Amino acid sequence: MLDRKNKIALTKKRKLKQAKEEAELEEAIPKKVFKGESTKDVATDRFGSGTASFWDASKAPTTKKESAFEEKDVEKVLDPVTGSVLKLKKLVKVKFTAVDPNITETKRQASKSRWKCPVTGDILTNKQACVVIKPTGDVVTQKAVDVMKKGNLKRKLTLAGKVIN
Repeated sequence: MLDRKNKIALTKKRKLKQAKEEAELEEAIPKKVFKGESTKDVATDRFGSGTASFWDASKAPTTKKESAFEEKDVEKVLDPVTGSVLKLKKLVKVKFTAVDPNITETKRQASKSRWKCPVTGDILTNKQACVVIKPTGDVVTQKAVDVMKKGNLKRKLTLAGKVIN
């Protein structure tokens, strides 16, 4: 019975304390603009007169803490997937297969279909999932990889004149 009364008393004290804190916050920050008060007065009351402005050089932010973006000191580049440090020898040179190898680079950039899968011959788009084969660096579609997985894995696949096991 005494524990219950103590809990009730503590709860009442906590609620009174919270109500006082909320009342202090309401008094400190004016909520509405009343007749005779301009929005500038209310803004000055809320945020102070030292707000930063881009048009006034004297009020422009000068320290790093006031700037929106801070420059990071990057010593090592991290892999976005694993979070480990990237090493140059682990990177793969990516090779795309042109749809028509006879056209010039400027015409290729102007055309809609520029690259194709060397295995299936499908045209690569932004909506297709693509995979890079690590030993050769050739870009193939996910569909081609699925077909290769379903087939005999011991069979060798030839891409761009190179043999892949």
